[in-house]
Amino acid sequence: MPNTAAEAVESDRGARLEARVSRTQKALLQRAAALSGRTLSEFVVASAHEAATKVIQDHDTIRLSRAEQTAFVKAVLDPLVPGARLRKAARLRPPQRSTGTSTSRPCRQIRAAGTCR
Repeated sequence: MPNTAAEAVESDRGARLEARVSRTQKALLQRAAALSGRTLSEFVVASAHEAATKVIQDHDTIRLSRAEQTAFVKAVLDPLVPGARLRKAARLRPPQRSTGTSTSRPCRQIRAAGTCR
């Protein structure tokens, strides 16, 4: 069993990735690989991995302006009082069971796979 992320990557090298590039692009990548002391494959894989990680992180991160941050904190620390219509709707709604034992067919199928509560 690998102990580090690098070892895990090294131990699972069975997948292949191919890309068509222009001669100019390949020359650029080869030069950059040589300057960084890596093979072309190592350089391309590391660069693609870094770029993919950044794109995913940027997608998953919520960035707020100073005004938005202030509004968010204010809403959390000093929430608005529910209006009369919302309070009435809450009283009229039947209580929900929170036992986690949904009887819906899709949930039963997913629960069998161990992913539904």
